[in-house]
Amino acid sequence: MIGVAFAPGDAAGPVVEAGLIRSFTTSQVRRVDGPAPEGMAFLVVVNPQGALSSLAGQVVAQGGKVLLLGALDTAAAALAGVVAEPLPADTAAWAACASAPTYGTTASDG
Repeated sequence: MIGVAFAPGDAAGPVVEAGLIRSFTTSQVRRVDGPAPEGMAFLVVVNPQGALSSLAGQVVAQGGKVLLLGALDTAAAALAGVVAEPLPADTAAWAACASAPTYGTTASDG
């Protein structure tokens, strides 16, 4: 079974749920609104914040796989091993290049 979890009012959640149902059928996709069902093998979490991050942690603790989509809170980031790093001070230089010709191609200097 594939679980999908998202917060009430999250506009992206129903879109992801519909896409999963279209790809895997309604009998294989289940919306998870509470604690992780025992034996949940795979869970898709849309914008994991607060209780949704805890839910993802429960599935991982049971040996399941989790796909985190959207903005991660601190707990979800820790679960996924994501570490935020500050951007370098010279990021404006990354965009300092001429526009490509209208009907041609070009390459950056770097």
